[in-house]
Amino acid sequence: MVKYRIHHPVGDQGLPAAKRAQITARVRAREAYGIRIAEKEKVSPAPVLAIAHAIFGPGRFRSSGVPLTSLVNSDAHTEANYRKFLETVFLRTFSVEAQAMEFSSIFTALVERYAEIWYHGTIPADRLSFVEELTSVYMPENPRVDSPFTQEEWRKERELVAAHLRTAVECVAGTEARWTN
Repeated sequence: MVKYRIHHPVGDQGLPAAKRAQITARVRAREAYGIRIAEKEKVSPAPVLAIAHAIFGPGRFRSSGVPLTSLVNSDAHTEANYRKFLETVFLRTFSVEAQAMEFSSIFTALVERYAEIWYHGTIPADRLSFVEELTSVYMPENPRVDSPFTQEEWRKERELVAAHLRTAVECVAGTEARWTN
């Protein structure tokens, strides 16, 4: 190296304090991706990404929003992030009324298909026992051994399904459902 006059300083010289402060400010503001910040500051991407990972944790550095896996998002914020994600996915796409209509149409189709298979397309006169039968077929009294639900949660879900099935049976078997013009 001496012969060819190649000189490499020993150790990492690091970034000047002013340059590091500018990069840190841009990373905290999430101004751009790490590579773009490096281009603007005329440094390699490695120190920019090192600063970003030191601030936001090991996840990928993105230019918008705090990643859900970031260290900034503690376990206490996981539920809030989950709800925020669901709002962005579902609430923009479907209204609450549309979701309810879809849910009721699923249970109505279940009742119609069950009646078609087991009762030749007619709803029995004893609707209460029919709803109990449907509920026990759809959700048995006791959950499987490896079920993630507790007995109390299973019972509540079963009551909720029974209420939806009751509404669907009334919709299918009610006189207003049989009107024709």
